[in-house]
Amino acid sequence: MLAVGLQAADNGLGGLLSNSPFGGVSSRPADNGNSPVEFRGVMMEGDTYYFSLHTTADARSQWLRLNQKSSRDITPTSYDAKNRQLTVNFQGQSMVLALSATQRPATPTTSNVAAAPTTAPATTEKSVSPTDEAERLAKIADEIRRRRALRQQAIKNK
Repeated sequence: MLAVGLQAADNGLGGLLSNSPFGGVSSRPADNGNSPVEFRGVMMEGDTYYFSLHTTADARSQWLRLNQKSSRDITPTSYDAKNRQLTVNFQGQSMVLALSATQRPATPTTSNVAAAPTTAPATTEKSVSPTDEAERLAKIADEIRRRRALRQQAIKNK
């Protein structure tokens, strides 16, 4: 299954796998403590970042852009992509939040990579020589012509 992930990287998806548009995990655990707001995810659409922010008081989450004020008085003000840290203004207080450690890893693991067959599925057909294939196709063409002729004759007889 690891080969599937490596094969995906060889097919031009390596950049997507290593730089997921949905963010990833900080190399160190998040130190949000008992913060009333948690930074749970980041994604980029075009050139705009969106941040998933969770308020612990009402256990609700929402996606916000930079400088977009939410109905819960949360406004993301700056983002450090290298360190995966988001600065937010929450009820008049400025807070720096690290991406939550509960996020899944951005790199694929065997549990989240679709399994692909390692061998070709068994078929019941034998290897067919080009001559045999030509004969088979000729028989099919003859049968089609025969059926068309029968149809045309039935139409004329009506």
